[in-house]
Amino acid sequence: MTRCGCSCIKRQETLISYCKTIPNSSGNLLTAMFRDKRPNKRLRLAGPPPHTRPIDVRVRLEWSHNQERLSGEALLLLDSGATRAVLSSDWVKDAQVSCVRQKEPTLILDTCGNHIPGSGLHYATTVDMYIGDHINKIRFEVADMPAGKVNGYLPMS
Repeated sequence: MTRCGCSCIKRQETLISYCKTIPNSSGNLLTAMFRDKRPNKRLRLAGPPPHTRPIDVRVRLEWSHNQERLSGEALLLLDSGATRAVLSSDWVKDAQVSCVRQKEPTLILDTCGNHIPGSGLHYATTVDMYIGDHINKIRFEVADMPAGKVNGYLPMS
């Protein structure tokens, strides 16, 4: 038995069914592999690949507010198409994270390339982000996000 669970004889029978014997120009018989019975992989794809569940990361954020050290827990979606790290404006208000108004608005896009509403106007002061034993200082953009399960986006780069 092989790794796929087929015996060698069964695999040979499968291969033979896709081969044809044809004569060449000199009259000799040649065995050629034809793809007419085996569908091409590209033709079988009807659309984008099926999506699996999104990757969410629970992080602990720590920051200073009025000389007091505050912390909060956020659920961030790992986003391969995000241009910047983004936190929900509702989460930022509830957690009392200090924000700074940007001099010039920054264009922040989601995975589909659409502008995230309310983004690019404010950014949160630098926070310490803890993921397990790993710590990273990061500055999040603040954006209006729909109320849902995640509190922000974290780019995968």
